[in-house]
Formats: sequence, structure tokens, C-alpha cells
Amino acid sequence: MPVAVPAQVEWLVTDRCDLRCLHCSTWRTGPAREFTTAEALSLADTLARLRVPTVTLSGGEPLARADLTDICARLTGQGVRVLVTTNGTLVTAEKAYRLAAAGPSVLVSLDGADAATHDRLRGTRGAFAAAVRAIGMLQNYGVFHVGVSVTVSGLNVDKLGDIVRLASLIGSDSLTLRLCMPCGRAQRDYEAMAITPDRFRRVLEDFVRWRKEFRGRMEITTLDPLLVLVDPELAAAKAGLAGKEFSGCGAGRTRCCIWPNGNVTPCAYCDEVAGSVKQEDFATIWRTSTVLEPYRDFSALVQGVCTGCEHGRACAAGCKSRSYGVYGTPCRPDPMCWVAEKRRAADPGLARAGA
Repeated sequence: MPVAVPAQVEWLVTDRCDLRCLHCSTWRTGPAREFTTAEALSLADTLARLRVPTVTLSGGEPLARADLTDICARLTGQGVRVLVTTNGTLVTAEKAYRLAAAGPSVLVSLDGADAATHDRLRGTRGAFAAAVRAIGMLQNYGVFHVGVSVTVSGLNVDKLGDIVRLASLIGSDSLTLRLCMPCGRAQRDYEAMAITPDRFRRVLEDFVRWRKEFRGRMEITTLDPLLVLVDPELAAAKAGLAGKEFSGCGAGRTRCCIWPNGNVTPCAYCDEVAGSVKQEDFATIWRTSTVLEPYRDFSALVQGVCTGCEHGRACAAGCKSRSYGVYGTPCRPDPMCWVAEKRRAADPGLARAGA
């Protein structure tokens, strides 16, 4: 049985955006899609009534919506924790003041420690300066949590340490790492954007070290399910999983995404549609959609090279959206898993079988 409600819903409130990021997962052509203000407030009420604990408002660029703070306030006023992710370019003094009053946490994207790297990845000159300026403005106007979000790719992976140190220097409350995904605009040149599984292992090892180094000064987080392979504390916390219990990726199992046109998918990096909130109740989609069933079935997820792995229940074959993006199904091992890669190398039969 699925959990009664997702622990987190990511809501892409618009697909309008003023940047052209190389890694954008929601990039599309054609007219913008989004709910009207009345529709958005009604959906906010629905999520609050269901007691969804956390809602992330993203896009596109969410601040492109003039009513974003109204949506935030509607949710926070009913006890929902709200997180807004922004590229920072549209942050003004007025918007910073209104965000502070509405009560969300805000994450500003920062993909380089210098303008050359960040602006290249964001596709727009001046994006770095705007992001740094936005962080300072949000802090000055009293937004209670201002953090940084970093998308790791082949174009910035060697500068991650510099980004972490810059985030701490400018007073960021947190830094969140996520890996560039095989979807959206990144698919156009994924070889340049991607890193190898072994390089990703080293990134996660650095993550564990940075988390300890900056503890008490800046929270460093990631939702990546492969973290358990290199983090002894996390592995120990998940060691007691048994029976039908498993951890790993939360896509379609403990979280989902609502797109600007109302479609519900397991994750923002997966376009497999479970239903539409414009056609049926969100709770019904969450509880009954057959599209979400494989994401909740340990035996379906953990197959092939992952069978018998000591990390099986804690990892559950890794990130399902990466599997979906590369293989077209969530029921394959995470293509970024270095453990699976080594097991295939040691057993050519697994590689031939596509396990």
C-alpha cells in the first residue's frame, strides 16, 4: 500500500523562464502552461487539506508568476512547509519583502563559483551576479531560510569545492546538491553534461566530508539514493529495513511532481504521467494510479545486478528517474551506480543480459 499522502510534492507552477539552462529538465517550446490564480489557490487548498507536509514551488522560474507569494501564503497559512527554488534573476526588493512575509524557505541556484562557469551553464550573461545579489537581498529582507542549490554536471564537477566555500562565505543557510539528469535540454548533449559513475562516487564522498566540515555553519544536503553507498551513518540508520520495507528513491513512493499543465508524474525528472489534477482528484491519482505501482514494488525495482547487493533495501536500485531517462523504465539499476558497474565488469553474463 502507498503512503496515504506524499511526504513532498514538487509543483512546477510555470514553465516560463528568462534563462536557458543547459541542464533544464522542464525545457519545452510553445506557449507557456500554468494554472490560473484561482486554480492554483484551489490546488494549494487541496494539498493542505490532505496534509502534505512539504510543497516545493519550482518551474520554469516560479517568480515569473505575479501571484507566487499568494500561493506560498495560502500553503504556509495552513501549516504546509513551502520551499521556493529560483534562479534569482527576478528577485527584487518588493518580491523579497513579500516572500519574507509569505513564509517559504528559498533556494537560489548557484552552479559555479564564478560568472564564467555559472553563466555558461545558465545560458545567460549576468546570471551569476543576479543569483549572488538575490541571496543577499533575500537575507536582508528576512526570509528565514535562504539556501543554495547546485546542479552537478561535467561542466562544473571539478569546481564543486569552490561553490561550497562560496556558499558558506555569503552566508547561505544550506547547500543542496543534485546531479544533472538525462532529460529535458540536457539530453541534447548529455555526454558533455554527464559524469561517470566513479566520478559521482567521489562527489558523494566529498559531500560526506563537506557535511562534517561545515556542520553548524551550513547544512549540506542531497536526496540522491546512492549516498547510502558511501555514508556509514546513513547506512547504519537504514540497516534495520526488512520485509516489504525499503528506502532509496522516493519518486512515486514518498513524493511526486505536479506539472504546469496539471499532469502528475513520479518526479520532476520523469515525464511518465500518472494522471491529471485537472481531470481527477490528486488523492485518487496518488493512491490508485497504476503508473506509480512499479515505483512502490521492491521486487520490481531490485532486479538483475542489484539482486543480492548488500545495499539492496537501503538503495533499492538507486534513482528511478535516471533509470527511466536512460532505459525508459524505472525497473533497472541506476546507471550512475559504480557498484553495479563493477559487478557487471566482474560478471560478463550480467552485462550481456542487460542486468
